[in-house]
Amino acid sequence: MADNDDDGLPIARFRAPDGSLVVEVDVTSGHRYSIDDVIARARSLHADKLWVHAHVIDANFGFERRGSYTRLEAIGPPAPVELPLVPAAWIAELQRACFGDVWGHHEAGPPDPESIFVGLHERGEWVGICGVDPDAQWIDGPGVVPRLREPERYVTLVRGAAAYVRDEPVVLETWGDAAATISAYVALGFEVVHSVSGWELDFRAR
Repeated sequence: MADNDDDGLPIARFRAPDGSLVVEVDVTSGHRYSIDDVIARARSLHADKLWVHAHVIDANFGFERRGSYTRLEAIGPPAPVELPLVPAAWIAELQRACFGDVWGHHEAGPPDPESIFVGLHERGEWVGICGVDPDAQWIDGPGVVPRLREPERYVTLVRGAAAYVRDEPVVLETWGDAAATISAYVALGFEVVHSVSGWELDFRAR
């Protein structure tokens, strides 16, 4: 569903890859609403989950820490590797497999026509995906199926995406990645320029 700005509270409402209805709010922007207000608004929209971008949330509210949104930049792309392109018919299914349990991702929709999707193909199956927009010099959210989530695979996806960008500054955005994976991106030559913690309140569990 489209972004909303009801009652002055900046929110987004959408389906997550697991099918749950999510309300998402960034409380780092300095608006006047309290966490109680945000929770009440999410409940009024019949959300299954509330995702909040915040540096700290009082534990009494019952949120679970769910990784971070992280933006990284490098003065030039890392050394590229050749990865296969994911067939268009497989993109949405592979995104669901890689991001279904990862905070910050929306339900897979039609592929962005401006993006190229590289993938990891191991032992006859697709196990990872990463989007890249060559015009924007932007690498978007590498993802790996749950049983194979190791930093080395994420790095390989980023290097595969790097084959499609120019030798100029490049941006990498991720949601919900483990600290070890973020560290691996830094070792690859990226610098964290913005990071904010992600928090989840699952109303179905309450």
